[in-house]
Amino acid sequence: MMPDGEAIPRGRPRQHRQERRGLKSTDTGMRLLSLLAAAEGPLSLTELAAGAGVGASTAHRHLAGFVDAGLVKHERSGGEYDLGPLALKIGLVALSRLDIVAIAEPRLLSLAVRTKSTALLSVWADRGPTIVRWQRAPMPFVTSLGLGSTLPATRSATGLVFLSFLPTSVTAGAVAREGEHLVDAESIARCRASRLAWVDGTVIPGLSAIASPILDLQGEAAAAITLTSPDPALTLEEHGARSFLRETTAELSAALGHRAKGW
Repeated sequence: MMPDGEAIPRGRPRQHRQERRGLKSTDTGMRLLSLLAAAEGPLSLTELAAGAGVGASTAHRHLAGFVDAGLVKHERSGGEYDLGPLALKIGLVALSRLDIVAIAEPRLLSLAVRTKSTALLSVWADRGPTIVRWQRAPMPFVTSLGLGSTLPATRSATGLVFLSFLPTSVTAGAVAREGEHLVDAESIARCRASRLAWVDGTVIPGLSAIASPILDLQGEAAAAITLTSPDPALTLEEHGARSFLRETTAELSAALGHRAKGW
């Protein structure tokens, strides 16, 4: 008994039980929002409840609160749910605060070690593809490239990636300055289909290179990662560096909001 004669409560304190219920409710709400974010389109109440592992009444209660807050919208005609205007606003603000260089830089070391190549991160600048980060291969080799170097837009693997995944209005100036070199439509189509471009000794004699884009929400190249090595096998289809590079850029693209089937 407590001093005032009141019985000592058994089990967990009421506050703790309330906190547990609150956490469980939050977890359910997050699962519902995650299902909507991952879906190709609106989902029904039945689909959402099944996907979140809860009853229809529980899912409906959470969704009603999200609709009131603007996180979810309810299509009255079909009775389906989709992400609402507030969710879109939050997503766009989060994307605007992402620094592609900061999130991509840590991946360069992993790529360099796994592929035994030098890994470069480039962005498109006024004069074309410009190297902004550089991770040397485990066995360094001599090259004239370095931070701030501008790569040819029409003759490098990096340049071909940007030409394939940026509007021509953005790349036209750099291409015009290299007027004697033209990129054929077949190379552009191949790069778009595979998300890879490669050259063998074109820019720097004796060095092979493969490049892949980091795509943003609109499917445009926010940056490109390039692997370069004296090994001519780097450009071969069966070389493991290709899959490592594509996996890395796909993950970074997803971080920027890009969504694509089959990646």
